Amino acid sequence: PGRLRAMALLNTSAEAEAEGTRDMFDYVNESSRGKPSDKATVDFVLGLMFSAGFLETESERVEPYRSLLFEPPDAEGTYRAARAVIWRESVLEQLRNVDMPTRVITGHGDTAVPSSFGRTIADAVPGSRLRELDDCGHLSPEERPVEVAQALTSFFEEVRP
Repeated sequence: PGRLRAMALLNTSAEAEAEGTRDMFDYVNESSRGKPSDKATVDFVLGLMFSAGFLETESERVEPYRSLLFEPPDAEGTYRAARAVIWRESVLEQLRNVDMPTRVITGHGDTAVPSSFGRTIADAVPGSRLRELDDCGHLSPEERPVEVAQALTSFFEEVRP
């Protein structure tokens, strides 16, 4: 709390990963060790990161992510980061103690972290504000850069001392 005046939480969850999805994500992560070698795994991961509509209509914007999955700059770091997310513990009960302006942004097309998780966070953090983006996946700043930037800019302008 001493380091922050406000916070924005984008496409995230305060809960532990559910056992079924945790096991599936863990299998994919352990199998690829941060560097998928087959198209099916890359397509699966891209399907988690982007909404179906974005994948269909914005292939030129998705392609750099496909390339990064096949050739990550730090496969071990990618593996470890994914492992930390997959095996995280719940902090949901602690959210009611948050005492700072909080903006939560979530996408209705997010299959990695469904928008219901963002609503749960917004309901738990006193005074927080929620922005839900229609037809938007997990990488909301990539899919909706203008809307995300506007939501963040207006929020941080409001809370600036």
